[in-house]
Formats: sequence, C-alpha cells, structure tokens
Amino acid sequence: MRIAVIIPSFNEVGNIADMLRKVDTGMCDLNMGSDHAIVSVDNGSTDGTQSVIASTNTKTHKVFIDNSTITAHGKGANIAKGLEYAKDFDAVLMFDADLKTFEPNWVALFVNEIVTNKTDLVAPIYTRNRYEGNTTNHFSCPLLSVAFDYLFLQPISGDFGFSKRLVNLLQGAFTWESDFKYGVDTVITWTALGNGLDVSQIQLGKKIHNPSFGKIVPMFQQVSISTIKQLSLNRERILKNLRNGIQLLGTDIQLINIDEEFVSKPSQESIQKTAQLVQERLTSTAFTAISKELGVVGIEHEPWVNGLATIAVKALTTPNMSYEYASKLETILSPLYLLRVLQYFDEIENLGVSDINILLSNQLKQIGDAITERIKDEQ
Repeated sequence: MRIAVIIPSFNEVGNIADMLRKVDTGMCDLNMGSDHAIVSVDNGSTDGTQSVIASTNTKTHKVFIDNSTITAHGKGANIAKGLEYAKDFDAVLMFDADLKTFEPNWVALFVNEIVTNKTDLVAPIYTRNRYEGNTTNHFSCPLLSVAFDYLFLQPISGDFGFSKRLVNLLQGAFTWESDFKYGVDTVITWTALGNGLDVSQIQLGKKIHNPSFGKIVPMFQQVSISTIKQLSLNRERILKNLRNGIQLLGTDIQLINIDEEFVSKPSQESIQKTAQLVQERLTSTAFTAISKELGVVGIEHEPWVNGLATIAVKALTTPNMSYEYASKLETILSPLYLLRVLQYFDEIENLGVSDINILLSNQLKQIGDAITERIKDEQ
C-alpha cells in the first residue's frame, strides 16, 4: 500500500515546515509500510519557501517538484503536477500549505476512508468563522448539490483524499486557465460526482488558514468559470437529474458548522472597496452589453438566486462550452455574487447559528427551484 500526500505551495515560508513535520508524523503513524511520499510542489516562491522545504527533515520520503517554469501558474497547476507524479500510488491526499490547524491524525482519517471504506473522494467538513466560505455557501455548494442531488457541504475546501481511480480520471482534466488556478477544487469534485464515484465527507474540526477575503474577486472568477465548464461537460446527466426531480430540495439541510468563538469579519475598508467594485461592475458597459447579448433579464427580484439560475441554465443548455463564452457568463455573475456577499454580511450580523443555517438552506432550495423551473421552460 503506497500513500502520497501533495502539499502545493507558493510563498508559505512561515507555515510550510510545520505542515511537513505534521504530515510526516501522520504518515509514520499509519503503520502501513514505508513506501510513501510527501510531494511538495512549489510554484516559484520568492520568500524562501523552497529552501525551508529542502532543509526540513522527514522520515517519510520527500519529493520536491519545482513548478515555476510552467506557463500556467496557480494552485491548480501544482495539484495537476502532483497528481501526475502520484498516479501510481494507491491513495493520494492533498492539503493546503497554509493550514494552521492541521492535525497529524487527519492523514489516517482520510486514508481509512479510501482504503477501508473504498471511497473515491474524501472531503472535509470544517468548523469555520461565520464570515468565511462565501464562494462555498452561495455558489459552489448549492450548484454542485443541486446538479447531482447530493449535499456536498464544502466542495472547494482545498483539502481532499483520492482513490487511484479518481487520480487516473483527473489526468488531463485540467484544460482551462481557471482550472490551473482556484478552479482546481471544482475540477476535482465535479469529476468525481460526474463519473458517479463514491464520495464521503468527514468532520475535522476547526480550519484556520490565511485570510482569503482579499482574493474574493479572482477566486470567484476562476471558480465560476471552471464551474460553468463543468455544468456544460456534465449537462446530460444533470438535465436528467433536474427533470426527474431533486430529492434534496425536499429535505432538511444544515449547511455550515460555525465556530462562535472565532469571529473575524473583513475590515470595513475591504468591504467598502468591494461595494465600490460592485457598483462599477453593475453599471459598466460590459455588464450591460453582455446582459443584452445573452438575454439575461428578469433578475431584478432576488438578483443572486435568479441571476445564478439564469447563468446555470445557459451553461446547461450550451454543449461544447468555450472559455470565451464562459468568461462572458462570469462577467454577469461576479458583481451579483459580490453584491450577495455584502448583503449576507449584513443579514447574519446578529443571527445565531441555527438562523444562519436556515437562511443558507432556504437559499440553496430557492436556487434549485429556480434552475428546475427554467429547465422546464426550456423544454
């Protein structure tokens, strides 16, 4: 039994040594032989990360891949290279290099799901700050869950476990620029569900890592473009699911685990900058022109729910989606998403955990119902 753990990195000098040591401890605790590997893939760090990787001793065999010379830079490029190296291993895990709450026993938890329970994709369920996970809560979780009638709570968590079967399916799955960046998790999760593979989700507790709100714009752009691609690629299966009825929409849903002891809201300055960007995007000539070109109308009421449903149906009814067309759809989607995040911050300010879950659960169901109704209208 051979296990590989991929750690993608870019300028993580402050945390990479700790991650390597903790992963190494977890690997040594497996008691499953010694033919394992920790695969560090670095995207051309300039802060000394590569030197720290080289000087950090591990009992587990350590492989370093310098990924700085490739054209496509981003986390997805690192993961694609790591998966290429690890394609002959029996189980492969990936963990972000900036994880500050990683525990060595997480390695065994992931491996057990793959080896003992024969799961193809293992995803974590983290307890998080109420102001985090915005792309997950408003976009990735609702769309993926509705598409495959399976509640996938944190499909862009950054940390996963893979069977050899899924690793092989992912060879060559990264094709668009967005896939090689923040769209990587989308490629992984949609490939697994799109091929009918077994998925499990495990509780891991608190996740603390580098703040991501400052990257909210490029992160959503890349995730949404890769998601639009996946909607088109999996259109026949998803359309069949929608026409048969999504059972998930009739169930009680709890979407998030919130750590009430850890509340960290983005700064007022960053929120104001985002609000200004929303206004600029919504009133831009590009937004107006593309909305008219694509016939995106009727989204004034509940703009996020209706806008997302409209764009999702555009993707589902477009075979052979092009990157250019997906980018046009993202131009419509991004300002609506940012607007929704700002509204959400105001809505949850004084809400308890149960009320936040109700809010997000209702939103997921509204998105699912809106997509289903629009698909019926397309028939």
